[in-house]
Amino acid sequence: SSAASDVYKRQTAVSAELNTLYPLNMDVQNNIGTKLCYEGLVNYENGEIVPCLAESWEFSDDGKALTFHLKEGVTFHDGTPFNAEAVKTDFEFAHPNPNFSNISAAANVESIEVVDEYTVTFHYPNPYFAYLMDFCYPEVMVLVSPAVLEEGNYQSMNGVVGTGPYVYCLLYTSDAAD
Repeated sequence: SSAASDVYKRQTAVSAELNTLYPLNMDVQNNIGTKLCYEGLVNYENGEIVPCLAESWEFSDDGKALTFHLKEGVTFHDGTPFNAEAVKTDFEFAHPNPNFSNISAAANVESIEVVDEYTVTFHYPNPYFAYLMDFCYPEVMVLVSPAVLEEGNYQSMNGVVGTGPYVYCLLYTSDAAD
């Protein structure tokens, strides 16, 4: 069979019950699950910040604006295009989420500007050395399809839809394993 028609399944065991695959709150147990279904703009690997959905980034001279240059040709698992507008929608949703209040990159953002289809700039009230590092949190600072977000609902989403290497189909709980 051709590689395009092959279906791969991944079964993962964790030390405690996953309570959700929604990246709306910080839960270490969900980290492995969110990494399978979702991706962030950047990742932290071997002591360095590396590209993921953003190919590159830079701070303004005054340190108050962080611009990301996004990968082109990426879609969410539901077919929604990944672009600057999707990034803006996701992080405008995250900004008032009380679960993100300790993540300066989300909590302190003053505005998010869509520069063009694949460039987005986050504007902040002051420079802060760790804004870029904050985008590395795999549990929460990942991108979800804007189609699954419900305004003001920080407990659940209308599906598990990201750009990650695996598409969500089913989550078995410990009850199902018995």
